[in-house]
Amino acid sequence: MRRALFLPIAFWLAGCASYSIIDGSEYTRTDPNSAPVLIRAVDDDGFQNSSEARVEPGSHLVLLESARLVSPRDPIGRDPMHEFTLPLNTKPCKRYLVSAEHHGTLSKDWDPVVRGVEDIAGCAVK
Repeated sequence: MRRALFLPIAFWLAGCASYSIIDGSEYTRTDPNSAPVLIRAVDDDGFQNSSEARVEPGSHLVLLESARLVSPRDPIGRDPMHEFTLPLNTKPCKRYLVSAEHHGTLSKDWDPVVRGVEDIAGCAVK
């Protein structure tokens, strides 16, 4: 009985806090130079190659890495030497769609791009 009561309350409390989401899984599939990104860290708090990070609203430094497989001979498909830090000022209850824009189809050089900002459904600004 306690568990049945606790879960709805926990979900309700989670919905009460304002937050932002940085989403690296969105990219333009029709653009061969566009690729998803992995979020390596936000404000020096590391992630395990996550494509999404839930953060408090405000200014953040987001360490990104392109998830695109550049060469079939590259065993892990990534080049850690090509990480970028993106300064991002997030607003409450917004999802930021971030991707990598490569300089060419076979290039490991890329720039981070914020492709859009969406409202988070069910999120209330407090």
